[in-house]
Formats: sequence, C-alpha cells, structure tokens
Amino acid sequence: MSERIVSHPSNDAYRDSWDRIFGKKPASKFTPKLNHIYVADQSTGLTLCLASEAVKHIIDGKDVLFISVELNTAAVERIIKSYMAEHVHNDDPQGQLYIRESGATVETFRELLADVTSKGKVDVVFVDYLDICTSSRIQPTDDVHMRRLILDSELHKLAVEFDTPIWTATRSERGASI
Repeated sequence: MSERIVSHPSNDAYRDSWDRIFGKKPASKFTPKLNHIYVADQSTGLTLCLASEAVKHIIDGKDVLFISVELNTAAVERIIKSYMAEHVHNDDPQGQLYIRESGATVETFRELLADVTSKGKVDVVFVDYLDICTSSRIQPTDDVHMRRLILDSELHKLAVEFDTPIWTATRSERGASI
C-alpha cells in the first residue's frame, strides 16, 4: 500500500519532497537510550521511511535489528534490499541486518532483542510500528495519546536497558494530539 503511493506517477512533487527530506543522511548523531519517532498521515509510507533510515545506519556500519509487527519478514527484506540496491556501493562499509517478525508487546521485543544480542551486537532497533503495539499497562479507557505515551515509555526503558536507540513510527490523526 505504501509502495504504491510513493511510486505513483502523479505524485512527482510528493516523491521529490520525500527524497529531499529522507534521501539524505541525518545531520546529527543519534544517541543510544533514545526513542526516535516518525509521525505521518496514514498510508504515507511509514514502513518505507523506517526502512530508508535502517539502510542509512547499515551503510554507516551499524548493526540493525528491524522488528516488524505488521509485515512478514520477506516483505520487509524486499523493501530494504531495494533501498540497498539504490544506495549501497561496493566500497561502502556495511553493518549487519537482522529482520524479525514479532508479537506486538514490548516484552516480546525485549526477548527478541536479548536473543539477537546474544548472537552479536545490535547498534540500532527499528519497530514497525507503534500504533500496532500493545501493553498490559494500557487500559480500555485510554485514548490514543495515552496509549502512545505508555508505549513510548516502555520503548524508552527498553532502549536504556540495551543501550541502543529505538526508531518507530506512528500515524497522525485529525484532532488527536501527538
């Protein structure tokens, strides 16, 4: 769904803007123990945005864990490989990429991260994406903002525990505060 929007021929201005914003390496160094959250409208390519950022980290020689809650491993791998084909040259240093499908709780992410780090290091984690995640701390009466605060807090604890930055994405909604 996201790929169709980004590659649609009538969206040239959108693609140019996207490339201008996300086609460059980040200007600042992202530090461990922090959460980085992309916010965008529904169906604007949040998975593509996270995949693009993951490729930038791989090119920089970082080992990346991409946890997909929504898409299967093959779909994520296909997206990331297409970005790699565009941006990686033979002389570019490359980190490792680990792609895992996972349940939608931070506890599941913790177990997965512990498993992957026991086999090697992980420099940065990507969780696709925040709105699908859940927590035992979330009550049925919690609104969207409260859900995001709780999940962000739990992801931050995970980032501190494993001393790694965590990237995720969330949808903006009309009338909702983020």
